Amino acid sequence: MIFLWIFLFPAMLLVFLVRSKKLPTFVKIPLILIHMVLWSTVFLALANWDHVPPVIETHEVTAACNTPIKLESLASITDNGEVAPIMIITSCEPDNGVISEGGQTVTFSKAGEYTVRVEGSDMFANIVTADVTVTITD
Repeated sequence: MIFLWIFLFPAMLLVFLVRSKKLPTFVKIPLILIHMVLWSTVFLALANWDHVPPVIETHEVTAACNTPIKLESLASITDNGEVAPIMIITSCEPDNGVISEGGQTVTFSKAGEYTVRVEGSDMFANIVTADVTVTITD
């Protein structure tokens, strides 16, 4: 059904307008050109759409209590696109950690083993999450 609205309907409308004897030629030519530009833009955008999510590589970390742990030491992210993907810290279990405002660092006040969740996304809204084990010592 979507195919009819996205592809077939505009094409039929263009054919109808171009074949119309009431429209003068100076109106038909710009209609054809505008239609060609719009559809080439749509097809180019669809051809370049990235469906592959970024890849997060995690690193097990050991740190002292009350030491901020940077995101870069927890994980690294790669993507097949040209624009660099974004990565943030979203949660930690158990809830003894304090995540910074921008999700770039996490700090733990008690010794123990924690799981930190890192989320990454690229410009095409492909999202990936990964869990990192963090060991906090006294």
